[in-house]
Amino acid sequence: MSFAQLLNAVGEIAGVKRVRFTTSHPRDFTRDIVEVIEANPNLCDHVHLPVQSGSSHVLKLMQREYTREQYLERIAWMKASRRPISITTDVIVGFPGETAEDFERTLSLLDEVHYDGVFAFKYSPRPNTPALSMIDSISEEEKSRRLESLWSTSERYRRLATCDT
Repeated sequence: MSFAQLLNAVGEIAGVKRVRFTTSHPRDFTRDIVEVIEANPNLCDHVHLPVQSGSSHVLKLMQREYTREQYLERIAWMKASRRPISITTDVIVGFPGETAEDFERTLSLLDEVHYDGVFAFKYSPRPNTPALSMIDSISEEEKSRRLESLWSTSERYRRLATCDT
């Protein structure tokens, strides 16, 4: 059973008034999930789809297994939905190897998508991740500057994610 089939089955259970879910990875988010949200009013009209970076270069460094273009395809599915879907995301700034141009690509993604909410963090090393062995050459000051810039950009579009039922 696919995740969309599971969501649909849960949405059809009598007495279930509201279902909210979190998507963990864009590669797992398929068009049929949007179709199930459209068809089931008890499924919340909200999707949290972490992007991490708006730069395909940085996404490759992060080993995220999708590109900016593939991510935007998923966003387009939601924006084309007959039912408005609130979209939130996670972003990391200052990842090792992130250039000023890469960061600008992230800001431009926020301007393109108009997220309803953004959870943003400065990069910090984490155990058991490929980035642990990368040189963290971006200063804390620059990471802080990028984070502030990202928050400022995201505030233009922020709305409260809702659930109608």
